[in-house]
Amino acid sequence: LLLLRHSLALVPPAAKPRATRLSALTDEVLDVAQWVGTNADQLPIGEYAPFAAAGAAAGAMAVSGAAVLRSFERDAPVESPLSKDGRYDPEAADAYFGRRPIQTLKRGAEIAGRAAGLGAAILLDVATDSVKENEKERATAVVDALVSLGPTFVKVGQALSIRSDLLSEAYCDALTTLQDACPPFDDAEARKVIADEVGADAFADLSSSVIASASLGQVYVGHVLRDDEKVKVAVKVQRPGVAETIALDLHLLRIGAGPLKALFQANTDLVGLVDTWGVRFVDELDYVREAGHAVDFSRAIAETPLCGAVFAPEPLEHLTSRKVLTTTWVEGQRLDYVADATAEGELRRKRRVSQLCGVAMNSYLTMMLETGILHAD
Repeated sequence: LLLLRHSLALVPPAAKPRATRLSALTDEVLDVAQWVGTNADQLPIGEYAPFAAAGAAAGAMAVSGAAVLRSFERDAPVESPLSKDGRYDPEAADAYFGRRPIQTLKRGAEIAGRAAGLGAAILLDVATDSVKENEKERATAVVDALVSLGPTFVKVGQALSIRSDLLSEAYCDALTTLQDACPPFDDAEARKVIADEVGADAFADLSSSVIASASLGQVYVGHVLRDDEKVKVAVKVQRPGVAETIALDLHLLRIGAGPLKALFQANTDLVGLVDTWGVRFVDELDYVREAGHAVDFSRAIAETPLCGAVFAPEPLEHLTSRKVLTTTWVEGQRLDYVADATAEGELRRKRRVSQLCGVAMNSYLTMMLETGILHAD
C-alpha cells in the first residue's frame, strides 16, 4: 500500500516534486525495513520477518534506481560514461546514464532478476535442509549467472574464488573456472578491433581462434617480424562495449550502496568502496597504461637480486593501443598444473610450488619495500 500510494503520487509531471517524493519514499521504505528487522518478535509474520525486511530493502533499491528519471532535466549531451581521459568518473556516469533511463532500468532489472532467482533457490535449500546436497548445483548456477551478467560480475567472482575463508569449497572450485575460462566473444569482432587499433597487417600471422579468454578481453597468439626474424607474441583484445557495461554496473552499484548502508546500518562507506574499486577496475581497460606498468616493473626489478628470476613479458608499444595489448610470448604453467599424477610426481610438484611461492613472496616484499612499484600480475 505504501508503494502504491507513492507511485500514484509520482504521476504529476513536475520534475522537482517528483524527485522529492522519490527521496521520501526511499527513506520511508528503509524505515519500515529497519523496524521490521528489529521488531520481529512483535510481528505476526514471525520467522519470516528477515525476508520481509529484505523485500523492503529490494523495494528501496528499486525506487532509488528510478531516480534516473530525473534525467529529463538535463539538456547537455554526454558522449561517454567515463572521463575525457577514459578513467572512472561517477559524475560523468550519472550524467550519461541519467539521459538513458530505459537502458539503466533494464540493466537493473536484469541484475535484480538474476539475484532474486538465485536467492530464492538458496532460501529453498535452507528451508528444506538441502544446502549441502544442492551446493555444487547452486555454485554452477552462480557462475552461470555471473558470466551472463558480464565482466563486472565475473571480476567479483574471480576475487571471491580465492576466498575460502568466506565460501565453501564447492563455490570456490566453481568460481575458479572464471579465472581463465570465460566465454570468448566472436573472432570476427576481435579482428575488427585489431584492424581498427593497430592495423590489419600488423602481424605476420595470427591464430584463427582464441587461446584464452578472460573477463575484459581474450588472447590470440601470433608472430611479428623483428630484424628479419619471427618473434612469437601474445595479442590481447578488449571486449567490444565493455567500458560502457562496466560503467553502468558501477553506476547501479552506487545507487544501491546508499540504501544498503542505511538498511544494515553499516559502518562502512559503501559508495566510497564502489568508487575506489571502480577507479582500479576501469584503469584495467587502458592497455597502454598496462604496458607502461609492465615496462616500469621490469626496469625496477632488474636492479634487484631478483633480476633474471622474475620478469614481465615485454610489451611491443608500436602494436599496443587502449584496446589491444601486444607482448612477447612466454611459456608457463599454472601452479596447480599436474604433469605426473603419481605420488612421486605430486611430491615434486609440491616442492616446486613451495619454491615458487618463496620467490613470489620475495618479489612482493621487494616491490613493496624497495622498488615501490607493486605489479598485481
